Amino acid sequence: MSISYKGNFIQGEFRIPTDANGEWTVKSPADLTDAVGVIRYSYRSVDEAVSAARMAFPAWKKTTFAERSKLLEKYKDQLKARQEDLARMMAREVGKPLWEAQQEVVTMINKVDISLKGTEKMIILSISL
Repeated sequence: MSISYKGNFIQGEFRIPTDANGEWTVKSPADLTDAVGVIRYSYRSVDEAVSAARMAFPAWKKTTFAERSKLLEKYKDQLKARQEDLARMMAREVGKPLWEAQQEVVTMINKVDISLKGTEKMIILSISL
């Protein structure tokens, strides 16, 4: 299984750099002959991503906690749906045991709830002040 490289996610779409400044091969440190994927990079893509993020921020800043919570719940659902694939890829990419990668994915999933609950507490505290 190799990484399906779709490019950089900029303004709601994946873009493979057409003017790549270089590429690197991601290899598992557990077996340096195991090429996990080849990633192309472009300095211009970084500038595009930063510009897009700056343009998107005013709208994002106006989203409510409820709207953001829904998005994070969708993210959590996607993590759960791809839990085993994520763990296997993580184990290969960084050379850690599969059981440890599996636990790391579970931690990522749980972190969404922890973050949402912490933010909700901060909102309640700020309202009560």
